[in-house]
Amino acid sequence: MSDEQELAPEAGQEVVADAQAAEGQVKDQTAEDQTDGEQPDEESEDEKRRKESAKERRDRDKAYKQRLRDEADSARKRADEAESRRESIIRAGQQGEAPRREQFSDPAEYVAAQAIWKWQQSAAQHAAGEANSAAERERQQAEQFELAERQIAQQQWTEQLVEARMKYADFDAVALAPDVPITEGIADIIRSSDAAADLAYYLGQNRAEAMRIAQMPPMSAARELGRIEASLTAPKPRTASTAPPPITPGKASGSGAKSPDKMSAEEYRAWRESGGKF
Repeated sequence: MSDEQELAPEAGQEVVADAQAAEGQVKDQTAEDQTDGEQPDEESEDEKRRKESAKERRDRDKAYKQRLRDEADSARKRADEAESRRESIIRAGQQGEAPRREQFSDPAEYVAAQAIWKWQQSAAQHAAGEANSAAERERQQAEQFELAERQIAQQQWTEQLVEARMKYADFDAVALAPDVPITEGIADIIRSSDAAADLAYYLGQNRAEAMRIAQMPPMSAARELGRIEASLTAPKPRTASTAPPPITPGKASGSGAKSPDKMSAEEYRAWRESGGKF
């Protein structure tokens, strides 16, 4: 077992601890956003930085979960190989027959053959026991990797719940309703997604589709959820505005009225009698 393998579960615990601290930061930031309404620009920048930090953390956790998954798969493979080796040793030991007295004319040769056969049986049993122990160690190692991965996935889900409740006011009523047809296997797939909360909310809004996916084989369900996740996380294309172009106001034309200082006496008198208005 390598040092890297031994440290991996502990590192998984550290990632979980980091995620728990991050969840507290999310909640603290939410409280600040609700109480500090006098600096909207600064809040916007803080929110942007928080989201960027959360994305970096999710990307880091995603890469680490993949590493844990790969390590678990390797450990399972080594366990299977050790188990196969143990079975081969046992079969080989069972094929050899104990020497019989009538096979030897010399009693000393018979005694020697018996001793060799017993030693071989003992060695085979010891080798089979070693192979069995190796298989058990690898299985335990795989379980540790898988546990660390589940812990990270669960913590990511907890973080996403915090953000989802900020994003969807009715998140609990829609996504976590007890009548949403989500099997345990599908729940595991959803929790491992980077868009777990959005997926859960989508299925809560689309019960018929959730039921259809719940009835699929596991691999088909995983592919379908992946397709939905891609559609939920894809950037929305910009659409051209259909509003008409703004109207440019025309310049006001002059009234054509003559200035009083340029009027003749008769014009000025008529202008005054009319009220002196243009």
